[in-house]
Amino acid sequence: MSKILPRKLNEQALTLPAIGQGTMGIGGYYEKDSSRDLEWIAGLRRGIDLGLTLIDTAEVYGAGHSEELVGAAIKGNREKVLLSTKFSAEHSQTSQVITAAEQSLRRLGTDYIDFYQPHWPNPSVPFEETAEALEILVQSGKVRFVGLSNFSYKEAQQARAILDPIPVPMVQQEYNLIDRTIEDRILPECRNTKAFVLAYSPLLQGKLVPKDERRVILELLAKKYERTVSQIILAWLLRDDSVVMIPKGTTSSHLEELAMVKEISLELADIQQISQHYEPRIFQVPLSKIRIQGGGYRTLQEAQANCLGVNPSPEQLAQSILDGKMLKPIKIKKIAATDGYVLTEGKIRFWAWALAYDIHSSIPAFVEQCSEVRDIETLSDRREGATFKSLQQSLRDSVVA
Repeated sequence: MSKILPRKLNEQALTLPAIGQGTMGIGGYYEKDSSRDLEWIAGLRRGIDLGLTLIDTAEVYGAGHSEELVGAAIKGNREKVLLSTKFSAEHSQTSQVITAAEQSLRRLGTDYIDFYQPHWPNPSVPFEETAEALEILVQSGKVRFVGLSNFSYKEAQQARAILDPIPVPMVQQEYNLIDRTIEDRILPECRNTKAFVLAYSPLLQGKLVPKDERRVILELLAKKYERTVSQIILAWLLRDDSVVMIPKGTTSSHLEELAMVKEISLELADIQQISQHYEPRIFQVPLSKIRIQGGGYRTLQEAQANCLGVNPSPEQLAQSILDGKMLKPIKIKKIAATDGYVLTEGKIRFWAWALAYDIHSSIPAFVEQCSEVRDIETLSDRREGATFKSLQQSLRDSVVA
C-alpha cells in the first residue's frame, strides 16, 4: 500500500485532506464551556498549519460555542479551510434549516459553508421539507455541498433521490475498529457514486479499542512500523480512498501524531491481518440485562410519554425501526462477575428498540470486554423467530454506521 494521499472529488474539482479535525467536546459537549477557549483555538490553528484543513463541527456542540471557536481559529485563513457543520434533527423543517444555517454562518464568521448536513434524520419531518431548504441554501451560495450524517443506507438512498440533481458528495458516519457496519452497504455505495465517508470517532473518542485479546496485533504492528497504536488504527481505516477521518486533536503533540499518519504505508498482509482480527462483533443482548445510568428516561413509560421533549422521540424512532430503517447498535459494557451490562452509548436507541419490540426483546449491541461475553449470541448465530430474522435482514440492509 502506498502512502495515504489527499482525496479528490473530481466532479466537484475539490481536494480534501485524508485527515481533518473533529470538534465534538471543543467548547463544551451539549453546554457551553469557555474554560479552554484559547487552548482550543491554538490547537485548531496548529492543526491547520499541519495540513488538517477540513474541520467538522455542529450547531449542537457546546450549544454553538464550538462553531464560534472554529470561526475564531480560521479568521484570516478562511480560504485554506474546508468547513463542515451540521444542523440538529429538531431543526429539519424548511424555515428551521435556513435559520440554523444563518446562525451557523454568523458563529463561524463566514459567508459560506463547504459541507452542510442534517446531524441525524428526523422521521417526523418529511425529507422533502429539509431538501427544499438545502436547495435554497445551495442556490444562494451559502452552502457549497450537501452531506448526510447518520443516515442509514435506505434513508440515504431516499434522500439522494429527493435532492437530485443536487449532488451529495459526503456521508458522515461512525467508523472504527469496533464499528465497521458501513463496510456492508454505505462504503461501497460511496465508491460507486464517487462520494466519500467522513468518518467520526475513528479512535472511539479516545478509547482506541477495548483491551481484549486482539489488541496485541496492533501493538506488534506499532513496533514494526515504529508508530503508535493510534496511527496504525488510522492508517488501516484510511486504506480505502473513499474515507476521510476527523479525529479530535487535544494537544500539539497529538495533532502532530495525527498529521504523520499520511506518511504510513501499511503492507497489504498487515492490513488483512487487522481486518481478520477485528471482524465486527455485534451481539444481540436482552434489554432486561442492560442497566441504564445517568439522566434521561429511566422507564418505558417515561420514554413513551417523551416528557423531556426529545425530537425525534423514542416512539418515532421505534416506528423507524419497524419500517426497516435500522438504528445503529448501542454500546454496552460488561459488568464484571455478573450477567449484566451497563449502557455506555445510545440511550434513546435503547428505548426506541424497547418500544418497537418490548422490554423483553434483545437489541443489537457492541460489547466492551468481548472476551468475557458468554451468555449472548452473535448475529451470525443461527436462531429461530421472526423478530431475529427481521433484525438480521435490517442489519444487512440498512444499519447506520
